[in-house]
Amino acid sequence: MSNAGDHDALTDEARSAVLASGALENLKQVSFDTTSSGKNDVEDLKQQAETVVENIQQLLDGGNLDDSAALKLSAALTKLRGALGNGKLSRAALTAALSEAAAAVNGAGDKGMSAQQKEAQLWQQIEADNKDIDDDFEKMRKAGINLNDGLWNKHKELMEYLKTHPRDIAKQKELDAVDDAMLLQAEPQMAKHPEAKPLFEDAKKKSDDRHQAVDRDLAGIDKNTSINNSVSMADFDENPKSANDKLTMNDVASPLVGQKPKPTSKQMG
Repeated sequence: MSNAGDHDALTDEARSAVLASGALENLKQVSFDTTSSGKNDVEDLKQQAETVVENIQQLLDGGNLDDSAALKLSAALTKLRGALGNGKLSRAALTAALSEAAAAVNGAGDKGMSAQQKEAQLWQQIEADNKDIDDDFEKMRKAGINLNDGLWNKHKELMEYLKTHPRDIAKQKELDAVDDAMLLQAEPQMAKHPEAKPLFEDAKKKSDDRHQAVDRDLAGIDKNTSINNSVSMADFDENPKSANDKLTMNDVASPLVGQKPKPTSKQMG
C-alpha cells in the first residue's frame, strides 16, 4: 500500500494520537500471535482485529492525520472490517488484514517522530547491539575462537566507557572498528569451530545493523538538523542579499529596536 516516495510529515498532534491510541502496542502483539495455530487462534485474531479497528477509527476521527496517512489507514480499516464481516472467519484473511494495518499504523507513527525521538531510538538500538555483540564474542572465545588480546582488551575498555557515556559517537565508531577487526580475525576459524558459527553470524548481522545506525541513520539526522538550523538562521539574516537589494524604512528601523543608536545614526538628519 505504501509508496517508497511518501515522506509527508505528520503534525505533533497526529503523532501523539498514534501513540496514545495504543494501536502500535496492539499490533506488536499480532506479529507473534499470527504464527500460532489451533482452534483458538482465529478467535484471538478476531479479538485483536476488533481492537485495532477501534484504534484506527479513533485516529481517523481525531482529524489530525495528513491525507496520505488517512488514506492508508482507511484502506487498512476497510480490509479489517471485510475480514471480520465474512460469514466464516478466515485466519489467512485476518492475518493479511492485520499485517496491512500494522504497516499503515507504524508508517504513521514513524513519520510523526521528531528528529530527537528518532535519534533516541537509534541510540537504544545501538546499545542493544553492543550488548549482543559483546555476548557473542564472549561465547565465541569460550568455544575456542582465538581473538587478539590487544583488540579484545580494547573492545572491553570501550564497552565499559560507553556504559557511562552511551552517546559518544567517536568512541562508538572506534568500537565498531575494533569489532570489525575481530570479526575478520574470527571468520577463518569457523571451519575448525562450527559450534561458534551461529554466534559469529549473529555478531556479524548485529554489527551490520549497528553500522547502518551509526554511519548512515545518525549521520542523516545530524545532516538534516544542520540544514534546518542553517535555514532557520538564514530566515533571520539582517544583511542585504546583494548590492542591488533596496532598503526600506522597515529594514532600517527593525534592527534598531531595543538597541542604542549608533554614532552614525545621530549624524543623519
